[in-house]
Amino acid sequence: MAAPSFDVQFARMENMLSPMIYNKSTLTSVWHRLIDRKPWLDGRSRVQQVLTVQRNMPANIDVWTDKVLSSGTTNNCVKAPDEVPFGWETRNFNLQEKDLISIPICVDDTRDAFEVNQQAKLMFEGLTTSVKYLWGRRYMNEYSRISEHKLVLAEDPAESVSHFPNTPPVYQLGQGILDDIYQQLLSDGAGEDGGPLAMSKGAPVFVLITDMKSSRRIKEESKIFQAILWNKAEVPKLLEPLKVDGELNGFFHTIEVLPKRFYFVDGTYVEALPFDSMEAIGDGKKAPLSKRYLRAPITESYIFLPNVYKALIPNSINSVGNATFDPQSYMGEFKWGNFRDWNTNWRGTWGKFWAHMEMGSMPEHPEFGWAIRHLRCASDWGLSKCGATVTPSGSELRDLLDSRDISYDA
Repeated sequence: MAAPSFDVQFARMENMLSPMIYNKSTLTSVWHRLIDRKPWLDGRSRVQQVLTVQRNMPANIDVWTDKVLSSGTTNNCVKAPDEVPFGWETRNFNLQEKDLISIPICVDDTRDAFEVNQQAKLMFEGLTTSVKYLWGRRYMNEYSRISEHKLVLAEDPAESVSHFPNTPPVYQLGQGILDDIYQQLLSDGAGEDGGPLAMSKGAPVFVLITDMKSSRRIKEESKIFQAILWNKAEVPKLLEPLKVDGELNGFFHTIEVLPKRFYFVDGTYVEALPFDSMEAIGDGKKAPLSKRYLRAPITESYIFLPNVYKALIPNSINSVGNATFDPQSYMGEFKWGNFRDWNTNWRGTWGKFWAHMEMGSMPEHPEFGWAIRHLRCASDWGLSKCGATVTPSGSELRDLLDSRDISYDA
């Protein structure tokens, strides 16, 4: 194996850098706080199952019979019952994994680098922010995948359990569709099965995860009834760091800073990633915010319930019998690796940071999960034009220009 290149790792003094060195971070997603993480259960196979006992009802629900007394030909102590059936289903889930590594770092290249310790510190912070971004995307993607209500706000709103219908949205997200979803969640038992994060005036409150503009539009729709519908007293502690200051019409509004966005091209959805391509810079690469992402007309919002799925993370295994192992982290904690190799690293002078992540998504009540694709109307900025303007005369213009010479500190 050929030794890696080390030519673009650290900035040098020849560029006469300012003493202040800055790094570019990635914002933390709301999903980090909302998703419930539990330990993966070892010893139960690589592919595991969760069993869900479904709701069942007897036949002839509204058919009742008149009560009669026993006679010589009838025995009223023996009834003709309606049988309540029983049913359950299993859902499979398994672990998935992802590894990250840094660029290689050679000790000899650090000797004359500018403020090398500070550069290395910021480089490490950049690695950790990339892990945060990946986990936020993972939680969001899994919620969308597992949710059994994948709704497109099309001309004739279309919904599917397994995939988003291949039809483009024509509507923005509004309070009307949220009211219908709220009523459906109540009818399906989401209020009783541990779905709401809080109760307000005896009614469950669910969480809406959406972009800032969609949330603001919905609040504007309800501003006439704001004093009645806005309740600031019931925000759970889990949501306080997300700057949620109250519930509106049965929902806490939370803002996803980097929501999923799409174009609809040739009958299919094409996602525009926030950082979809690396851009070469003077030394190395950077991940700029994508213009395609900023202009994408379609976005995805979610009705979040904590019991839709659980994120299962493996525990560390340090020993098996007489065999011992290095403690492992499966949440993407970066560790330093300096692996000696006779051909490329026999002196042990270079290494890399590496991180390992594993997660299994255990569905609990996917029937309560909603993922909604809708328009975001990116160009609807609400701008207003000025009225008629007055052009100054020649003498007035000269007076205005002369005013630049006026001294205000005399």
